[in-house]
Amino acid sequence: MMTDERARTIGLNEALFREVNERIHEVGEDIDAVEDEPQLELLCECGDPNCTDPIIIAPSEYERVRSDAALFIVAEGHVAPDVEVVVADRPGYQVVRKRSGAPEDLAEATDPR
Repeated sequence: MMTDERARTIGLNEALFREVNERIHEVGEDIDAVEDEPQLELLCECGDPNCTDPIIIAPSEYERVRSDAALFIVAEGHVAPDVEVVVADRPGYQVVRKRSGAPEDLAEATDPR
């Protein structure tokens, strides 16, 4: 069973990577106008503070994920099953939803949107 402090640490790490990806997305919007099929190269939003695995994602898919504060994008196999559940498998990454309660509350409180 995960401790509350460990769950909080994972949540804060994921929130940090989500914020970084928001900045990458903003820069990528300028590039969208010149590319036929733009792709964003983001960072894995898992709870490991040392993870820098890249995630390649279409801007439209990124927007769909960002529309829900409880969703995060993680590299395959980077799921913390005690605080999140996989809701979509995509080539090269998974979309996870924070479990209800403290993990979801923290995700919503740290949502940059």
